[in-house]
Amino acid sequence: KSSIFFGPQGNYWELGARNNNNSSDLADKFYLYDRTNGGTRLVVDTSGNVGIGTTNPSSRLHIEDSTSAVAFTINNTNSSNDSIINFNNLGSTQYSIGYDSSLNTFQICNGNFSNSSLLRITTNKITIGSSNTDYDINNFNISGSFYFARQGSNFDYSNSFTKI
Repeated sequence: KSSIFFGPQGNYWELGARNNNNSSDLADKFYLYDRTNGGTRLVVDTSGNVGIGTTNPSSRLHIEDSTSAVAFTINNTNSSNDSIINFNNLGSTQYSIGYDSSLNTFQICNGNFSNSSLLRITTNKITIGSSNTDYDINNFNISGSFYFARQGSNFDYSNSFTKI
């Protein structure tokens, strides 16, 4: 075990690493431990997985909390910039989701984040497959075909459906 201790007036932290000879759940991991309140806050395992609120991360970023809602926050401090999460495969963006500051909308896009979205939500408006946001939440604008799938079969409702 190798550790560095930090103690600014009442709060004490431990930054360290433990070898695999230790029976602890921190064996072979780099960690940040809150000595004042008694809890491991951050762990990096030998696979490069990062755990926040867990000592056994099962993915590249694993966030866990049993005491409150688990939240991930993206806070853009420039009101003219978008806040985006890209989902890439082999370096190419397949889908993106985020907030478009110029349109004041939440969007899900096929490929890079752009005005060509699969789904766009703004105050009381939803648009599916179009860049037009002039539709009330009780109505949908659908570009292309709209499908309901049941056990692998597609039913094409071709741009129309009954509001219930």
